[in-house]
Amino acid sequence: MDEIEDIEQLELDQEAWVNEFLAALLVINSRLLDEFERLIDRLQLNGGATTSEEWRSNLRQTTLFRAELTSYLVNQAGLGEAVRKLTERMGEGAGRLNTYFAAIDPAFSASEYGVMLQNLTSQTVQLLSGSVPDMLYSRPLGDILDWNILSKSTASELRSVLRTQLAADSALTKSLGQQASDLLYTFSRGYAKTVAEGLNLKHYYYMGTQIATSRSFCIDRLGKVYTEAEVEAWADLIWSGKMAGTTKKTIFWYLGGYRCKHRLLPISKQQYDQIYKLRQANGKTHQ
Repeated sequence: MDEIEDIEQLELDQEAWVNEFLAALLVINSRLLDEFERLIDRLQLNGGATTSEEWRSNLRQTTLFRAELTSYLVNQAGLGEAVRKLTERMGEGAGRLNTYFAAIDPAFSASEYGVMLQNLTSQTVQLLSGSVPDMLYSRPLGDILDWNILSKSTASELRSVLRTQLAADSALTKSLGQQASDLLYTFSRGYAKTVAEGLNLKHYYYMGTQIATSRSFCIDRLGKVYTEAEVEAWADLIWSGKMAGTTKKTIFWYLGGYRCKHRLLPISKQQYDQIYKLRQANGKTHQ
């Protein structure tokens, strides 16, 4: 089944695209930290010796800074460009899925799914350029500013906290990187499911790579084929990492849940039978 081979390569490429975004995020963090440094230079942070007038002036400046933080992050620090590149990669992935679907069903026409693809892309851009960085970066970093001003921290104390928060291994950095990863994989799975519905494909192949952090939910299913009804039944199960809002509809989008990097590839009945029989011939069970 040569048509599946490029999708297997796509899985590897998507991991590389996530790493590409993470590398860009480190540059963004560095630029953001520089902007914080410039703000700190304008503030009067003298610890316990900070006067009431200096304290009020600091609060006014940080309030204004907070209001523009997400905009700076997206438009000047480089997040907007990183998101644009990621969505460009998503489009590349969708193109390769189009090639796959055309190979297994002559009735497939990519133009029929163009509007849906545009909507998925727009939604991803809006999330990664708006509510996600605001929630994961701007608000917590703004809170750090406020608390350090309110508690009359020194400039060196505030710098130390911000450097920790914007480090490569910080919770903030990991959270935004993970959101981007989840959106990339959800985008790809969601597009594939939409096409599957259009082509009336009712069978699926659970594919991807097993890694040290793979959940037992995914490990148990890797390399196996399933009917649509079997997949829908998974929504009623409970497992670690299951994404909130997982239903018989969204299981095809969310799959194993948070941080899941596997794919539920729509396949034809012929492909289903071939894979199923091949597993039997190799002594592997379906369950």
